Amino acid sequence: VDSHLPAGAGEANVVPIFISVDPDRDTPRLVQEYLEDFHPRFVGFTGTQEEIDAVAKAFRVYHSKDVSDGESKTPESDYLVDHSIITYLMGPDGQFVEFYGRVSSAEDMALRVSNHVREELSARRRAQRA
Repeated sequence: VDSHLPAGAGEANVVPIFISVDPDRDTPRLVQEYLEDFHPRFVGFTGTQEEIDAVAKAFRVYHSKDVSDGESKTPESDYLVDHSIITYLMGPDGQFVEFYGRVSSAEDMALRVSNHVREELSARRRAQRA
């Protein structure tokens, strides 16, 4: 996204956020280690299963542990977690702006996010002048 923004758009302060849907296995330390492979501004969250379920419900995210073998799943066991793959763009006010699914390319997503950032920056500048 940064490379698609106009000069001086640093005040946009886009912060990518990752929320684990497997708090039993994904400790804060493991989430942080995982995100180190992506972007330095990435912030990772986890919580109790109840908190994760509430966030998932609010954003209509599907998630489920594979319990097909009937065994109890512990953080140390090897299991899969099925989940929807969606990236949400939230505005500075915390409100939903747009979502990007699996078919969105990185290039398309970067262009669309940068367009929203430009619009937000323009609105801020207009408000400051008024």
